[in-house]
Amino acid sequence: MNLPSGIAGRTAGPPLPGPADTRSCDDYALGCKLLARRCERLLAQASMLEPGWLPDAQLELLDFYRRQMLDLACGKLSREA
Repeated sequence: MNLPSGIAGRTAGPPLPGPADTRSCDDYALGCKLLARRCERLLAQASMLEPGWLPDAQLELLDFYRRQMLDLACGKLSREA
């Protein structure tokens, strides 16, 4: 926040973070493939952690989302799925 606090050089609250660096893709299938690759990389990194450090449900969800995005990209599922 950039509201003055009454003390020179100080503000009334913490600074707000800048906008997140995001990218968007106009091609729906390509966007789904990019998300699937990201899930695959996260799954690979998570799999390298010590056993038991992450619950199995987290790993299963990453794999589920990876498969879901690939199915959406190739038309096996509708966008409403």
